[in-house]
Amino acid sequence: MRLVSQLLKRVIYPVLSRSGYLRRRCTLAPVVLTYHGILPESYPGIDPNLDGNLVSLSAFRQQLRFLKTHYNVIAPREFAAWCEGKDPLPERSVLLTCDDGLRSCIDYMIPALREEKLTCLFFITGASLQSAPAMLWHEQLYLALATIPLPFRACLDKPPFQLSVQNGRELSRVHWELLLYISQSSEKTRRSVNREIGGQLKFDLEEAVCSAQHRARFLVMNEAELSELVRAGMEIGAHTTSHLALSHMPAQLAAHEIAENRAALQRLTGQQIWALAYPFGTPASAGSREYQIAEAVGFTCAFTNCEGSAAYKFALPRIHITREMDLSELEAHLSGLHYSLQNFPGRRVGGLWN
Repeated sequence: MRLVSQLLKRVIYPVLSRSGYLRRRCTLAPVVLTYHGILPESYPGIDPNLDGNLVSLSAFRQQLRFLKTHYNVIAPREFAAWCEGKDPLPERSVLLTCDDGLRSCIDYMIPALREEKLTCLFFITGASLQSAPAMLWHEQLYLALATIPLPFRACLDKPPFQLSVQNGRELSRVHWELLLYISQSSEKTRRSVNREIGGQLKFDLEEAVCSAQHRARFLVMNEAELSELVRAGMEIGAHTTSHLALSHMPAQLAAHEIAENRAALQRLTGQQIWALAYPFGTPASAGSREYQIAEAVGFTCAFTNCEGSAAYKFALPRIHITREMDLSELEAHLSGLHYSLQNFPGRRVGGLWN
């Protein structure tokens, strides 16, 4: 299967892209891309699972120019109007979005977007509404797991959970299982679990001290930088308070995660926050219950991080841009061809770090 995948990426997609076939294949429905920030040149890289969703600045600029040349990159407000049935969109419309609010967005993405006169919809978590520099907790957790000598085994008491990592290949799986475990608890219990994990792993999850190289990669924007983002003409959307797997939370807590984040962002910006992106955005992390909550809270639309057709405006699909994706593969995604091929045997696609 890997051989087939490489054949598509290295041979078939480039040929189809150069021929213009992929562009002609695009449907009338708008396509939504999601980024997660820029990988700073000074950052040495730790793990592909941790860093694979960040693109280089040069690749980002190349993609923006390619999209401007061959597609219609629309403003977030145009997309909102389309969702409300007010205005049609041109053919080959593309909306740019970015999740998590990493500081690399303000340092690198905004200058590139302004240079190309484009706008982007940035989905922001509660981590950016703190006065002190903050990291996304699930990235802190992965860093902790990545630092322990292997093999490693630990037991958490309340509720019971066996943590076992035999080798580096298991890190991603164990991290996801632990993330789902933590998502089930209240904020007070989550903090207790974080401290217990940090104690056993000899890693401070609450106050992780990073080197300057790591701060450039892992810190999120603060309130002042969010205001700068708005002044630059960008739009802000909600990404929940704590970036948890919503479908694994009690319904009341999930609703609070969504509504509290929206209200806080509206107070900060003075604007209507009309869009939500579900954390992680896969069927394992958000489903019909969360879609109904998003609608009830008052959003205009909400986004997953899986590809497909836009059948419901509170489960809108997005194309997840990764570090390894070149322009021809990007076009294969834009045209829907990649999704069709990936799902032909009934497979589904989606990512963990969303």
